[in-house]
Amino acid sequence: MCGRWIVPPIRRALPDMLNSSSETASKQNKAADFRPDIEGLRAIAVLSVIGFHYGVPWLTGGFVGVDIFFVISGYLISQLLLRELNGTGTIDFVAFYGRRARRLLPAALLVTVATLIVSYFVLSPLEQKEIAKSAAASSVFATNMSLLSQALNYFGPESSLNPFLHTWSLSVEEQFYFLWPALLLVLWRTKGRILQFGLVFITLLSFVLCIYLTYTKQAWAFYLSPARAWEFGLGALASLFPFPKWATYTRSAAVSGWIALVGLIFSCFLLDEFSAFPGYCAAAPVAATAARQERRRSVSIAETAGVSVRRHPILRNVSLALAHSSAWLSDVRHNGGNNSRLFHPDGDVLSRELRLA
Repeated sequence: MCGRWIVPPIRRALPDMLNSSSETASKQNKAADFRPDIEGLRAIAVLSVIGFHYGVPWLTGGFVGVDIFFVISGYLISQLLLRELNGTGTIDFVAFYGRRARRLLPAALLVTVATLIVSYFVLSPLEQKEIAKSAAASSVFATNMSLLSQALNYFGPESSLNPFLHTWSLSVEEQFYFLWPALLLVLWRTKGRILQFGLVFITLLSFVLCIYLTYTKQAWAFYLSPARAWEFGLGALASLFPFPKWATYTRSAAVSGWIALVGLIFSCFLLDEFSAFPGYCAAAPVAATAARQERRRSVSIAETAGVSVRRHPILRNVSLALAHSSAWLSDVRHNGGNNSRLFHPDGDVLSRELRLA
């Protein structure tokens, strides 16, 4: 039990045929790579985090959605990098960081600019200055360091006044990926099983650091990327050590999937701001997410729950996770930081945001 503590132009015949075949193959590859179970996990992560910040009753541990995202990210990105290493023997760093920039920067830039514009009209000059500092930290993926330097409590009421609070997780992720591709390349080029042992060692070392900091300097454990690296690492290990034979057994796969789902749900409802988190408490949702990703060809969480994430793209929209805190800015301004506005009869903020997304 956890201790308690004080996101083409038309061409002529042959070229057109080749181009069409290439596009068809690309679509087939994407369809083959599509993982509805992972999309279901993303949906759980997004909705749990947003529900937590909007004060959904009993969803006291919804913040573990961030940990779910970290594991999924480590799994998918490491799988992509290892596939490239096995195919080419190297990693195209320019292409890798270019893809991440194209995926993240447009939404992040839009959210930042929109937040600064809104803050100009609803905040005082002194508050605008603080928001500008937060925006600057967010733009260079240093929000986590900025929050740590300010000794800002993620669970404290003052956190509701920072619309860039939730970009701390994006900062942790990008700091991790500044080093991860190069580390994988170095380990992959060594002989024997150095890659496997290296990743296991790094993951365990980070986990031990996380536990130590949780009980000595909890803010460091919460915000620093080295103390969160084990969550990405466990996702990477799940991609490196797949269990295809075990995963093909429908009955055992279904049982493990439901156990993982129950573990995630319990974490969302049993943990709270007083838990010694991350530490040991983060192990349950992180391990459940990693285990869930091993169920490769079985029924997905989304399908099991009767939800088609293909028909609900909002559940897998990274922009929603980025934008919900900025949409919250004006509500905080008029609601005194009270996160119970979701259930106010005249202010269904979350429903309005979901309709507009």
